[in-house]
Amino acid sequence: MKYENLAKEIIKNVGGKENVNSLTHCITRLRFKLKDESKANTDVLKNMDGVVTVIKSGGQYQVVIGNHVPDVFDDVVAIGGFQTAASEETEETEDKKTGAFNKFVDTISGVFSPVIMILCASGMIKGFNALFIAMHLISNTSGTYQILNAAGDAMFNFFPIFLGYTAASKFKGNPFIGMTIGAALVYPALAGITAAPAQLLYTLFLGTIFASPIYITFLGIPVILGNYASSVIPIILATYAGVKIKNGFKKIVPEVVKAFLVPFLTLVVIVPLTFLVIGPVATWAGQLIGAGTLYICNISPILEGILFGGLYQVMGIFGIPNHLSPNGIDRGFYGAIIAIIVSFILGFIMMFFTKPEDEEVKEEKIESSLVKQEIVVSPLKGEVKPLSEVKDEAFSSGALGKGIAIEPTEGKVVAPVDGILTTFFPTGHALGITSDKGAEILIHVGMDTVQLEGKYFTPKAKQGDIVKAGDLLLEFDIKAIQAEGYSVITPVIITNSDNYLGVIETNKKVINHN
Repeated sequence: MKYENLAKEIIKNVGGKENVNSLTHCITRLRFKLKDESKANTDVLKNMDGVVTVIKSGGQYQVVIGNHVPDVFDDVVAIGGFQTAASEETEETEDKKTGAFNKFVDTISGVFSPVIMILCASGMIKGFNALFIAMHLISNTSGTYQILNAAGDAMFNFFPIFLGYTAASKFKGNPFIGMTIGAALVYPALAGITAAPAQLLYTLFLGTIFASPIYITFLGIPVILGNYASSVIPIILATYAGVKIKNGFKKIVPEVVKAFLVPFLTLVVIVPLTFLVIGPVATWAGQLIGAGTLYICNISPILEGILFGGLYQVMGIFGIPNHLSPNGIDRGFYGAIIAIIVSFILGFIMMFFTKPEDEEVKEEKIESSLVKQEIVVSPLKGEVKPLSEVKDEAFSSGALGKGIAIEPTEGKVVAPVDGILTTFFPTGHALGITSDKGAEILIHVGMDTVQLEGKYFTPKAKQGDIVKAGDLLLEFDIKAIQAEGYSVITPVIITNSDNYLGVIETNKKVINHN
């Protein structure tokens, strides 16, 4: 962890993790809600390296960090064991701004991130085991092979259990309910039923790609049993549904029995639902994609080897490998090994012969950065005020950077430079732009307006956009924000002011866009 020591010191000096009710963050600061603020060592935190200042406002204990607050937040959450939602206040707003595909990718990556290294380790063990057999160093009947195979296969065979935990954490549910759903999917007794053909009752959709043998029923409803050992999508969908069901039961179950009755009711509903609906639908989706993949593979065994080897893990999400034959694997195996070795050697050579810049070059770059000049135009229309009039110590002290404040008379924010919109907080109240020449500009509309959770803010651009000076980035309702009791004074600061010999503010009292 990059900020592990800082995170530990912050947790310690806010009174320990047991003193924290909740934790979120905005664009510059960690926002704690403490059980007892008197237990926090405010003076220690203010003088701590990596902390700009500490502000107590609106029932929150705010530790101002700066632009890298998301990274510090992640480490604080990981060390403190707090809820992993970066900001529960902004989740709904964030969802509205994220497309369906991006949500899917974000969910998959969020579920996989905690297990990715173990997944890689398991794959490497399996790869080396296969290599040892191919080189005739061991046989597939030896004890060495069996134990290494168990180490490599364990995670894959019980993958839904691992993903049940991480998916539940991602969806802010009970991780152990997620694990239980995953364990049910790979329950040996159910998996063994399909190995007994005599127990076959009938086949649904016979003669189609969706043909599904039925071995058991649940309350008279046919259950389509599938092989979920290495699957991904079924457990993610099931866990998501389980979290929603659990949250529904939490609203109606009496408090006195909620602790045990909510998990009981959740499992009683979600496990049958997974076998009856969620699992089969995911399986059929995999079969459709698998049929298309198989058609491509039948064209050429070599093409099959390339497709199977290159996209194995991705196809595994939909269970596609179950539909493929290994025709192209044998002849492509040694080629794959050679490719791995060559890529490793080339990578080593490139690293060895690519020297880092020496100190003299670095010093020249630093010196040149201190003499560059850039003009930043106004992103708002309104009355110019000194930062010292902002009723927020982090801004008024200049700790976050030098600049000005603007009391806006029009609810529009435009790009003050040509550059990239590097940060756009989900609630829309704050954004950061990095100019083409390197200036890092923070525009923070109002004080504590993060509490509005996106109300009255309408983004007109998104994070990552390339912008030109004058492009409309944000609209906001000044009167509505003020009616809620919030100031709309807007600091516009250069957060990397130290890279410049000076930041010269305008001498105008009233300013227009650009």
